Amino acid sequence: MRNGLAGVLVTVLQVAGGCAGSPFATQSDVVTVNGQGSVSITPDTALAQVGVEARAPQLNDALADATQRMTQVLESVRALGIDSKDISTSRIAIDPIAAPRRNEGDPVRIDGYRVGNTAQVRIRDVRMVGRVLDAVVRAGANTIGSLAFTVSDRTAVEAQARALAVRDAATKAQQLADAAGVPLGPLLTLTEQGIGRPMPVARGVAAMASMPVEPGEVEVSVLVEARYRLGR
Repeated sequence: MRNGLAGVLVTVLQVAGGCAGSPFATQSDVVTVNGQGSVSITPDTALAQVGVEARAPQLNDALADATQRMTQVLESVRALGIDSKDISTSRIAIDPIAAPRRNEGDPVRIDGYRVGNTAQVRIRDVRMVGRVLDAVVRAGANTIGSLAFTVSDRTAVEAQARALAVRDAATKAQQLADAAGVPLGPLLTLTEQGIGRPMPVARGVAAMASMPVEPGEVEVSVLVEARYRLGR
């Protein structure tokens, strides 16, 4: 029995010794870093959320008012040469309006209705943004939810940002290895964590629709996670 146990122990030690050269690195052999790459580019497209809100004691009256005004708003957009495919309804809301209660225990009484209709307009020439906003407000739009600038084709700029992110991760891994006094081994895994999209740059701009609008630059960023082996 004692000889059998000794044989098992020898086998275990042999297996453990064989794992020392295994291609699978342990946690202590690995360094994990994040890399980020960002590229700024002049936008060529704007996305505007424009809409109307109507209120009336009767729901049918509120619906009719909102429909008429939204029809005029969309006609003003098309009159500027914007194609119908670049106009899409993004939100329709119908909400009852409760009358103020004098006492906390009073029953809720509906005093009217609020109807909202919002459309997203894709403006493919950013020089027209001011004209479009001015036109929709003049046509009856009383809500402009957001205005975002972006690029129509992000393929090339995302590729640039991705390459910068991978390079950034490699630089960080090398710095950590140098600081630890060990050589940096091969890349084990590389995962893309996400892509940063351009965010809306203005809100509630109905009151300044006729003012100049400057697109500036938008930034596209990519985040990666890389795992490197430490040592050869």
